[in-house]
Amino acid sequence: RVSVRAPDGHEVATLAATGAAVLEGELPPGKYLVTYAGGAGRRGVGPAVGVTVVAGRMAQADVAVSEPGALSFTCEDATTGASLPCKATLTGEDPTPTPDLGVRHQAGPARNRVTTETGRAEVALAPGTYTLTLSRGPEYTAPTARVVVSPGATATVNGKLARVVDTAGYLACDLHQHSMLGADAPVAQRDRVISNAVEGVELAMTTEHNLVADLSGVVRDLALSAYLVHVPGDEVTTDAQVTPFGHLNVFPLAVDATKPRGGAFAVRGKSAAEVIQEARARGPVVVQVNHPRSGNNGYFDRLKFDPAKGRGAAPGYAEEFDAVEVWNGRDLGQRARCIDDYFALLRTSHPVTPTANTDTHGIVGQEPGY
Repeated sequence: RVSVRAPDGHEVATLAATGAAVLEGELPPGKYLVTYAGGAGRRGVGPAVGVTVVAGRMAQADVAVSEPGALSFTCEDATTGASLPCKATLTGEDPTPTPDLGVRHQAGPARNRVTTETGRAEVALAPGTYTLTLSRGPEYTAPTARVVVSPGATATVNGKLARVVDTAGYLACDLHQHSMLGADAPVAQRDRVISNAVEGVELAMTTEHNLVADLSGVVRDLALSAYLVHVPGDEVTTDAQVTPFGHLNVFPLAVDATKPRGGAFAVRGKSAAEVIQEARARGPVVVQVNHPRSGNNGYFDRLKFDPAKGRGAAPGYAEEFDAVEVWNGRDLGQRARCIDDYFALLRTSHPVTPTANTDTHGIVGQEPGY
């Protein structure tokens, strides 16, 4: 990537390409400063290059760059030596800037992270000095290393991750996640599966909006079945209704390829009670109230849940749900109210299971499992 700036320093344009030594673009006539902005494991060498663009002519700026550098790393179980799906996080040590390896919604290189389902990866990395942290969720140690990447060379780190939290008898779950199948997230199916495996999630739910999708085939194709089980669900989403009642997760469900949207519930014009009744008719399922205090799409907000009475005061409220999402991603605003609502349900003889999920629509900054 090449950055084009005006003499006062503000960026006018960024030119980007993959594999090309010449990057071209159109600019208004004027004076500019051109610098190498990163990519391909190279770093800009020397000061910004001045260039004057004249109408009707091609101006040229030759930008000097370093030889490419690279980082190779592995993640192994400290006890067995087996490869582990893992994540590498890179932070630049002054004056080396923290790298930007790509868009934040993909597996592999993304922002300053590299995820790998095989436990080994190599990534182009600009010469400099970095702190490398290897991790696999909160059940494992997260070893760090100081890495010096030289021009034209590959730095190598072999990481040993030890399991230090005993979770025998439990599964690490994230029961509320999205991919591009649901139309409001940019994450590919393959990337969503990898993002779960590298964070140590053992049971991953796909809950697209009014869509049932099964990613078990992706888990199998990536050889991750020993680490991860995928379960299809449906986030019943009523935003488009005349009188919406919020969002409910229903799982597990089977994909029905003969029906629209994989056999998701038809919700338009239906009440929560009708949707839950249909869900029960399909077999043993869990009905979870999602982000109940999220305003226009929160079940408790929409249906005027009264903690004193432990039920909603608005018409259409149904109490036949099994779980309440008291923790939704990194939204701190709802959490205290949701916990109060949860205890109100217990106090009024309506026992439910509290859940904590990410509702992730991305990867970096919205990692599943936290």
